[in-house]
Amino acid sequence: MASSVDSVVMKTLNTSTQFITEHLYFPLEVAIPNYIVNEWSVPFILSLFFGGLAVIFLGTYTFVNRNHPNLPMVEKAAIWWLIICMLCLRAN
Repeated sequence: MASSVDSVVMKTLNTSTQFITEHLYFPLEVAIPNYIVNEWSVPFILSLFFGGLAVIFLGTYTFVNRNHPNLPMVEKAAIWWLIICMLCLRAN
């Protein structure tokens, strides 16, 4: 009887471990379906983020300088800040 219970337990453990994926979230034993491991490095992700931020900043800088060249620098900086904040909020 004990051997049949042990075999059922081992069979259950073997089938349940097949569905456990390697992830960094706790509890580690929980299976997360459709989990995909990140393949990009942190410097690459940061370069994408700051590159996109630079494109937005330079585009806004060019637009403001062409359309309102007489604005004080403080007001131009406020416009740049608002545009960046609005785009970050819109992304969420």
